[in-house]
Amino acid sequence: MTRIRSLVLFAGLLVLAGCGGGRPPAATGAMPAEAEGATAQEIDSLYRLSEGYVRRGKWGDAIEHLERVLLEFSPGDSRIPQARYFLGEAKFAIGSHLEAAREFRRVSDETPNDRLAPEALLRVGDVYTDLWRRPELD
Repeated sequence: MTRIRSLVLFAGLLVLAGCGGGRPPAATGAMPAEAEGATAQEIDSLYRLSEGYVRRGKWGDAIEHLERVLLEFSPGDSRIPQARYFLGEAKFAIGSHLEAAREFRRVSDETPNDRLAPEALLRVGDVYTDLWRRPELD
């Protein structure tokens, strides 16, 4: 019985020793690198590049660049509605109907006074019309 107790006690000490009862790691003085946003020129360049992809019908590249540029825009940037509209068009072109409708709705919901808001609502209707024609959804 004492042998079992000593084994249990020894196992408990091993468990406690493995729980990190040691000292914290020494600080090396190096700070983790902070993520930096793109400069204004880089954002402009990225936006122009994404516009070009949309105009040429390179939907995959357009989606990739538009999603990136939307992350880089500062809140209230006047190009956000146009970028979202382009993203909706690209998603619609590749057949991602629900994502396209979501992007078009965001244009009209988040910027109702923008010149693209009425057209974006019309495109939502186009997306749902295209979905409705698919008999497997009935």
